[in-house]
Amino acid sequence: MQFENRWWTYAVVTVVTVLIWSWAAEETREQASTSFRIRFAPSDPARQVITPDEVRLKVELEGSRHALEQARTLTMPLKLTVGSELPADADEIPANIADALQKHEALRDTGVRIISVDPALIDIQVDDLVSVNATVQPELPRLQTEGEILVDPPQVLLTLPSRLHRRTGKELVLRAYIDQSRLDQLEPGRPYSLDAKLRPPEILIGQKAVTIEPPSVVITFTVRSRIEETTLPMVRVQIAGPPEDHGEYIVEIDETDKQLANVTIKADGALIRQIEQGEATVVALVHLSSSEKERRIESKAVTCFMALPPDGRGTIVEAEVDGSRLMPVIRLQITERSAS
Repeated sequence: MQFENRWWTYAVVTVVTVLIWSWAAEETREQASTSFRIRFAPSDPARQVITPDEVRLKVELEGSRHALEQARTLTMPLKLTVGSELPADADEIPANIADALQKHEALRDTGVRIISVDPALIDIQVDDLVSVNATVQPELPRLQTEGEILVDPPQVLLTLPSRLHRRTGKELVLRAYIDQSRLDQLEPGRPYSLDAKLRPPEILIGQKAVTIEPPSVVITFTVRSRIEETTLPMVRVQIAGPPEDHGEYIVEIDETDKQLANVTIKADGALIRQIEQGEATVVALVHLSSSEKERRIESKAVTCFMALPPDGRGTIVEAEVDGSRLMPVIRLQITERSAS
């Protein structure tokens, strides 16, 4: 009986010792490194936007093993709100993220302590959202239209951060575009009313806080003809100018600039077919004024590209040289005929 009592005493002591040891191990303060995704939120999301909206931070924590495990399993991202975890006057000032995280309710409930955060300070900007009317400009590439092009509605409501609004200027224009594959199916001579998506100015593309209402418009137009393109291996350069001084000056084009290579012409489909069949010739015109000849200028950019059909009525066409829309510069030599 006495042996049984001793055995029972030893068992109880052993269990208690193990429990104390386990409790002590759990409550021993430890340090650990982890990373958190943090989302910043303004006090009034309907009227404000905050930049940046989300970051990833490296955090050094201290706490019991159990507390550290709880902190690691928190749902991400952790939201820090201006006026709550972040100071109410956080606009355009470095926010102390360690202090803000320590105020986060879910993280605070785990019992951990924030030792350090990298980066320790983050510049955040709280910006008011403004709504302005923006004009809609239709885009119908590779089409020639006849009559008026109607846009419904002609203006839309654009909501954006006030800082961006100040950078865009007073007049905002949104481009209304239709998928090119849809435009390529349209037949000349027929009116169409098509839904068009809206494209904001380049500075606003990709900005999360920018919204457009309504997000699309309807464009009504009549197709006259389709714009097509062809690439010419060579296009001759010609000089144009006032005929009255033709007898006074000799204008010579530098030998390497007399022809332009790899010129892509965009024009009405019927004219493109004339060009491809050799019925119309494309030339690059350099217009020289009398004063430019008098000054003996040594170079000038091409003024325009012109297609000359058999009837002699030239048509100015759009052109790209080696994929560039910039007009090439032609080197010249101008002399007086009397001197020659």
